Amino acid sequence: MTVFDNNLSALSLRAPDLAQRVMAVGRFDKPMAPDAYAEEALPDSAGDILASSRLAVLLGIGVGVMLRNVYSMSDEDVSILLIELDINDFAKAISLTDLAGVIADERVTISVGEEAQEAVTMRLELIFGVFPLTDFPVFANRLSLQKKRVYYSSVADRLEHMKKIGAQNIVTVKEMEPVWRRNFVSNLPAILGSAPVSSLFGKYKNIPAVLVAAGPSLDRNAHLLSAFKGRSLIMAVDTSVRALLSLGITPDIVASLDAKPENFLHLAGLSMPDTLMVCNPMVNSGIVRESAGPVVFTGAYDSLFDWIEESIGERGEILLGGSVAASAFDLACKMGCSPIIFMGQDLCYHPGRSHASLTFYEDLRSGQGEECVEDRELEKDFTEDALESVNITGAKVTVTPKLSNLKRWFEFMITKTDSSVINSTEGGMLIEGAENLSMTESVARFAATCEDVRIGAFAAHDVGEKAERLSEKLKVALKEGRFIKSVCARAISTVKSAADKLLDPAIHDKNLGEELKNLANFSHQILDKKLFVDTNRFAVDIALDSVKATQVMSKGKKGNEALVIALESYRLLFTNLYDTAARYERNLNDSIKILRPMLRGAQG
Repeated sequence: MTVFDNNLSALSLRAPDLAQRVMAVGRFDKPMAPDAYAEEALPDSAGDILASSRLAVLLGIGVGVMLRNVYSMSDEDVSILLIELDINDFAKAISLTDLAGVIADERVTISVGEEAQEAVTMRLELIFGVFPLTDFPVFANRLSLQKKRVYYSSVADRLEHMKKIGAQNIVTVKEMEPVWRRNFVSNLPAILGSAPVSSLFGKYKNIPAVLVAAGPSLDRNAHLLSAFKGRSLIMAVDTSVRALLSLGITPDIVASLDAKPENFLHLAGLSMPDTLMVCNPMVNSGIVRESAGPVVFTGAYDSLFDWIEESIGERGEILLGGSVAASAFDLACKMGCSPIIFMGQDLCYHPGRSHASLTFYEDLRSGQGEECVEDRELEKDFTEDALESVNITGAKVTVTPKLSNLKRWFEFMITKTDSSVINSTEGGMLIEGAENLSMTESVARFAATCEDVRIGAFAAHDVGEKAERLSEKLKVALKEGRFIKSVCARAISTVKSAADKLLDPAIHDKNLGEELKNLANFSHQILDKKLFVDTNRFAVDIALDSVKATQVMSKGKKGNEALVIALESYRLLFTNLYDTAARYERNLNDSIKILRPMLRGAQG
């Protein structure tokens, strides 16, 4: 087999659509000039840069040498994103350079011919879920940049924007991670006793699904939804449920993924014994506790829960996409549903309206005149370059960057699914790739295509063995967490005594060699504990980033001034890690306690 054939074979397994596009172009047979390979030399510092990175981005494939070198120089936990505009250049590279092993590796993502938004934002979400990085190396192929300067400039702008998104996500994670982990600890018994969301994947092939979001346009056509009951799957986001129940329509599936307490209010007090709840492990525990029907759980973009899944089995991943409706769409695609019919998916704000009538947000707004959480979010959006636009009917609406990104997310994902997509929102934005039909037309075309569509029963799972296995693993993690906390306490004490020594005018010998050696040793002891680091990846990275930010200040500093900055960086590191270890200890302790009644001996 030729180099081209080997590469194409690997590509067919990873990205069959892209492989088909390459086959249409064909193999490139002309030899390249030697200087083309020289253009792809990496900087001398590339190895050091990659050693401390979690992501490397390549702009342009060139002849493929730069991609191959970045791959060989990076650790197995470094994700690589290649962005190439020209399918002909991509075909040329895989004709010349053996990249089969690179292409086959799942840590390598390849974007060819996609708009900057898709190539950067969408791809990085697929890689990370919640994007967590404020900095990462970008290696540019000079020949590619010269040929397509405008495109790669827009890609570079999007990459810089993602760094800002990463910073925002870090703030959100710092604020919300304690809530997320408290919730999943509370939900742990339900998670162990439930089926994974992956049990739904592929189970409803070619069954129509109506995906009901909670946009204001839902008021226009929600009454027509009853024609689909029993003839399709009615999948609702939690925000829309009260509006549907008011019309006597009980959804078959409700997606509820948010951890915030106000999310519980969408469903509080409702009894839907025949409705399947699809929940994130971090969802507000009140939603799980009050659910009268079966519940399945998704996986979570959380390193501790990823580790727990090793004992209880993987739940199955659902993309986030920036909204519950986006996640529900991804679920419908993975279930095999087709067509998928949108309702209430406005993707814009109407004058004075953000949600359909009888939803919690609209009731709160109109009933008491109080500002609710959604009002504050809306006001925040409006300060961020909101634009006036027109919807599919020509009416004036407001579109925010957040909603525009969500619209592009749907359009991107529609190109990746085999399911046909119908937009019956009747008042929202045009969604490219979706066929526009009124709800009356959708009823006429699809409501009679299937009969007796139902979710079916979900058997209870024997949890004793899983609970026992998980409990033992949690005890190991707990022991490591307590060790980390102890090391941090000793390190913080060392920092304090060193600072006292440095600042005490009565002490003339300011040599802190021994103290700094001990502090370096403490940090190594912590970072060598792989289980703790891996299950607290976000928090550990934040702690290390705070050290890097402080060390930047030390450039050019000497003597006591440099020592003060060094001690401050250690103080930040060990204080942050102590707080992380303390929360970790509480979460693990609570998890072990909540599992005790489920152990096999306790059940007897």
